[in-house]
Amino acid sequence: MNPSMLHPSGEVLADSEMNHRIANNLALIAAIVELDGRTVSDPQAAIVLAATQRRIHAVASVHRALYREPLAETVNLGVFLDELGDSLRALVSDGRDRRTITVKADDFDLPNEHAAAFAIMVSELVGNACKHAYRVEDPGEVRILFDATPSGDWRLAVEDDGVGIGHLNGGERGLGSHIIQAVCKKLGGQHAWEACYPGTRFMMWTGSKPRRARSSNSMTVVGEILDAEHAGTWSSKG
Repeated sequence: MNPSMLHPSGEVLADSEMNHRIANNLALIAAIVELDGRTVSDPQAAIVLAATQRRIHAVASVHRALYREPLAETVNLGVFLDELGDSLRALVSDGRDRRTITVKADDFDLPNEHAAAFAIMVSELVGNACKHAYRVEDPGEVRILFDATPSGDWRLAVEDDGVGIGHLNGGERGLGSHIIQAVCKKLGGQHAWEACYPGTRFMMWTGSKPRRARSSNSMTVVGEILDAEHAGTWSSKG
């Protein structure tokens, strides 16, 4: 065994402690943002602050993961997405358990430098689905699915059973959309939105495009609306 694994250097320990402090400081900032969100009267401002809080928590979750594994150069997405799902459940819960967040993720080593971007993107997708996919009074599930292939490629899906892809139209040029585009470019992946009848699915993948499920009657949006004949899908529904 490499001795450095048993006896981390002072530099490694310092980096670990720094990640711990950053995570704690971000949690404090997120709490302040939450308090601000409770005091604003403008609904749009409250929405922006809630999204900001999710983004801060997403980055904090990465630093907590790095703190726990100071020598690791990658983050295990299977474990990390489970923990991120727990964090997001706490953020979207209103005491009535109207939103369920389910995570099903394979183990996959994602480089540390990509982890924060990946976490923010997933947080954006889940937050958008929790808020817009279902009517306020209706319960609903949001699923985070991550599948790693033997070739080293991977596929991410975030899906719901809500009102459908129409709820995306208002946010096509919003910050969340730009974040998703930027993360896909950073990770070298392709992405698409699908209307699933019912619900909406976001897909991101590397390698070949996921095959369409035979039972799916879906329409895919990859930058623009495409004919249903061109749609591809991978999900828990298929």
